[in-house]
Amino acid sequence: MESYPQPDPHSGTAQMCVPEVQPPQRWSTDTVTGVAVHPTVTVAVPFGDVEIDVMLAPVIAALWTLGVRTRQCCQYNELADSAEISFPTASDMTAFVAALFPAGDDQTDELQSRIRDRDVHDPAPSPLRAGWRWVIAPEWTEGGWDFAGLVQFPPLDIPVITDRLRGSLGA
Repeated sequence: MESYPQPDPHSGTAQMCVPEVQPPQRWSTDTVTGVAVHPTVTVAVPFGDVEIDVMLAPVIAALWTLGVRTRQCCQYNELADSAEISFPTASDMTAFVAALFPAGDDQTDELQSRIRDRDVHDPAPSPLRAGWRWVIAPEWTEGGWDFAGLVQFPPLDIPVITDRLRGSLGA
């Protein structure tokens, strides 16, 4: 079992070693559903152990270290032809984007273009050029109404996301 240290919420620091994870060579198929089963790693968290798809484990671990909460993730959703991460609030989605593009980083690059500009006229964009999809919906919480969200993105962007989050951690 691989364990990722969790940040101390009272320390105000975000220090962690985000592991290097190589893409799997093969996925197995669930014999009942016929759906691809992604390899996972077990991540120890204060409330127990969580299984996370191996390609997204460094991304999720970095987000947690930065204080960004997540609900669910998938390194490849066959139906949407994308990887995805869901967030419990719009603030967490905003923090995710802020971690990808820290303040003062005013360079415009391909990733920045893809997260903002989705070409809705291209029904089958190249996986290298596919835009990101942002879905938000109102949800009742203990504190009142908030927005929960999901972001879907090309799996080919996972290494870029991982590198940028490592940069946000100073790793």
